Amino acid sequence: AAGRAAQGLEAAEHAVAEAARLGPEAEPLHAEALHNRGRLYRAARRLDDARADLEAVLQAAEHGGDEALALEALQELLLVAHDAADRSAFGAWLVVARGKLRRLEDEPRTRARLLHLEGLSALRQGEPARAEEAFEAAAAQWRELGAGASLELARTMIQLGVARGR
Repeated sequence: AAGRAAQGLEAAEHAVAEAARLGPEAEPLHAEALHNRGRLYRAARRLDDARADLEAVLQAAEHGGDEALALEALQELLLVAHDAADRSAFGAWLVVARGKLRRLEDEPRTRARLLHLEGLSALRQGEPARAEEAFEAAAAQWRELGAGASLELARTMIQLGVARGR
């Protein structure tokens, strides 16, 4: 598994370099490549590298008006801050994410993301009952979205288990 992870990271680094060489017109492609590499860095626990890539993705997404990518980058930045136990960064990114998500909360996927993030926030604040409530509501939203949201549902269920265990 470690060999495949290293290969994946190597491929992601190559994709970032290739997209960067294409110039400014390929900024969306470069942002996607950075997003993928940032997620792999997070999985490899290279949290400073992940944060740098994901902040660059957020900046590019905001510049290009890509709300979906901006939300994905914010969610990943929250997870990086959570993994690093950086309460200050988590709180700051949560404020940004809440603002962005509240503008779009009528969309079911966005609503589920907001509820999941609220659950993470409650866990960080030592409020497992509030976290459990938020994760249960998020899980219900993910279930309504069907098979296309199965990964998000699994992530929420893991966090629900954490909340119930506290």
